[in-house]
Amino acid sequence: MQGADFDIYQSHKASTDLKTVTDPDVRQDLQTSIAVSSLSASISIAIGLAVLALAGKMVLVSSAIGIVLGVLTVVVGEMYLSVRQI
Repeated sequence: MQGADFDIYQSHKASTDLKTVTDPDVRQDLQTSIAVSSLSASISIAIGLAVLALAGKMVLVSSAIGIVLGVLTVVVGEMYLSVRQI
């Protein structure tokens, strides 16, 4: 849950920048940044709450799910950036 604050900040910063940008490519990048940051923050908060609420083996399962979802979020974000560079 500690990383969620950075994701929330990034999402807020991108949405603030989106109000002033007129270039369609930059707008698309900002919208994608908002989506990925919001998704990452949601996953982080949900897994943190699951770890606090659950006990035993369920904590291990929820932690593993959180790690997988976090890695997938990073991979999707990096794939988008890679495709935009081409």
